[in-house]
Amino acid sequence: MAAHSHGHPALHPAAMTMRWLTVAFIVFALTLLGTFFVSETLATGYIATEEIKVEPGKSPGKIPQIEADLLHVSPLQEDINAMESPGFLLAIVKDKGLDRVWAERIFDTPEPPMSDTESLDYIRWRLKIEAKPGTHIILIHFAGDEPKEAAEVANAIGEKYRDLRNQMDPGSVLQPGAQLPVQIITPAAVPSDEKKSNPALNLIITVIVGVLLSILVACWVEMAVRAAIRRKTSS
Repeated sequence: MAAHSHGHPALHPAAMTMRWLTVAFIVFALTLLGTFFVSETLATGYIATEEIKVEPGKSPGKIPQIEADLLHVSPLQEDINAMESPGFLLAIVKDKGLDRVWAERIFDTPEPPMSDTESLDYIRWRLKIEAKPGTHIILIHFAGDEPKEAAEVANAIGEKYRDLRNQMDPGSVLQPGAQLPVQIITPAAVPSDEKKSNPALNLIITVIVGVLLSILVACWVEMAVRAAIRRKTSS
């Protein structure tokens, strides 16, 4: 029975080699196309950055520095969480009418506008907020396909948070010479250069991932074929 199995045409060395190469080629080609699409279509844009400063001890629900060090998080994390919250980001989208602008540009249909969920997903995908190490400065990065819009969104986020936080501490606003809780350090400028992914790095990653996936899938297919032949010949 085993000898009959080994004599099956599908287990002939030439057939096995052709099957393995075909599967490997298909997987590698799909990996190459997928990586190219992601790197060239999605991972591009004009990046605008605004810098805001949160005065020490002024963060809402501030994480003590010693606890932040132990947890490996920034003491400004509460501020970052507030700016990344759904309500705050949706207010930015609605104030600037971005749900209609993005619907027209992305889906080519301004009516109806993007849903709240779609708007949140899109702005979060394009937004990165991080603390500048060793400082009380927060960097607000926004990557957009329109340079002016990228700067406007980054500035809108910083300005809205500044206004909200300063309104929560009216004493600082009314007291002459007092430091405001949140200040704009550097407004986002309209970016002039489009940031693109690194073609050489993308090629290296594609080749490595493609080769590994090709080998794994080709081996899996070969094992499945052998298993099917064994079941058929033993029955």
